[in-house]
Amino acid sequence: MSTTRPLEPREKELITHLLKLGGATELINSIPAEASPYNLQQPESINLSGTDAENYDGDIVTVEYMDTDKVRVIISLTKDKEGNLLDMDFWKEDFVNVQTYPTPDKLEIIK
Repeated sequence: MSTTRPLEPREKELITHLLKLGGATELINSIPAEASPYNLQQPESINLSGTDAENYDGDIVTVEYMDTDKVRVIISLTKDKEGNLLDMDFWKEDFVNVQTYPTPDKLEIIK
C-alpha cells in the first residue's frame, strides 16, 4: 500500500455524499483526514482505513457516472468487518484513468 496523503476536499465531499446515499450517515464523522491510494491503474481508488482488503465486509453503496470520454465509471464505498470505512474503489470500464472526477450530481445509484 502507498504512503498516506491528506484527503482532498472533493474526496471528502464525495464520501459524505455516498454515505448519505448508502444510509450510513453515522460514519460521516469518521471520515479520515488521510487516505492511501492503492491502485496505480485507478489512482482515484483510496484506502480509508489503513487496513487490508482481507477486512472487507461489503459495500455501503455503489454508484456510477459517465466520464467525459463517455466511458462508465463505477464507484463503491466499502466497509470493514467492524463496520468502519474501508475503501472508495473506482473502476472504469476501459481501465484508463478517470478524466473528470465526479461531483455528487453526476452519480446514479446501482445498489
